[in-house]
Amino acid sequence: LPVLVVVFSNGKYLSMRHNHRRVYPGSVAARTGYQLGVDLSAQPDPAAVATAAGAAGFTAATTRELVPALEKAVATVRGGHSAVVNLVLSR
Repeated sequence: LPVLVVVFSNGKYLSMRHNHRRVYPGSVAARTGYQLGVDLSAQPDPAAVATAAGAAGFTAATTRELVPALEKAVATVRGGHSAVVNLVLSR
């Protein structure tokens, strides 16, 4: 199935942090600022995982890289193969 997946990678799971602190305002995480499962910077590269699984993987870490990565990914999908584009965000 030719599918295009775009991953917006900011290296964080901020909704987890926000909701945990909202629901548990007196928790250790809320008091110290340390919370497990929020920092995703050590996670594997989604483009590399896609490649390992047999799909095409592309990464765009700058604005200049965005259009070429998307063009290659769309061409891949039009060619009948799945593609993942990892968009590395600064915030």
